[in-house]
Amino acid sequence: MLPGGAGKKLQAELWRACTEDVLFFYNAFLWMAEPRARRGQPKTVPFCTFKRQEYAIQKIVESLGENDILLEKSRDAGVTYIACCTFLWGWNFYDDMSFLMVSRNEKLVDDTTNPKSLFWKIDFMLSMDPPWLRPHMGSDDRVKLMFKNPSNRSTIAGESTNSNAGVGGRKT
Repeated sequence: MLPGGAGKKLQAELWRACTEDVLFFYNAFLWMAEPRARRGQPKTVPFCTFKRQEYAIQKIVESLGENDILLEKSRDAGVTYIACCTFLWGWNFYDDMSFLMVSRNEKLVDDTTNPKSLFWKIDFMLSMDPPWLRPHMGSDDRVKLMFKNPSNRSTIAGESTNSNAGVGGRKT
């Protein structure tokens, strides 16, 4: 514990740094589940970006609210985590952001017991953040296929890939 108000000042500076620099947020506060870790190795590891990921992350951030982009994906490039993390960053630090995550079926979007699920990953990352960095969410702010940030009105919604996926409403 830091003396006096130093702890609150440090938290405010860290909040500002996360808001201004998505890569700082990734490398300072994000954690991933790593089920393939060898015996004796941690199953939870910090998200440490590498150059190709940093390029993709910056491209996503630059396109938010502006235009759609296409990311070519190979195995173990971390693109699924990058999408989850970047949406989490926008949802946490910016007002009125609206994201949509889609996967081939609803259980791969939001299943609280399945680490393959997109929303499981976001739940996990939120649980690893210090309490002062995450919003104070009520029981109606995290419901099936939805994250609502009550402090800034941002949302992350989810749905399965279907003929009407993404139809109706506008997203960041």
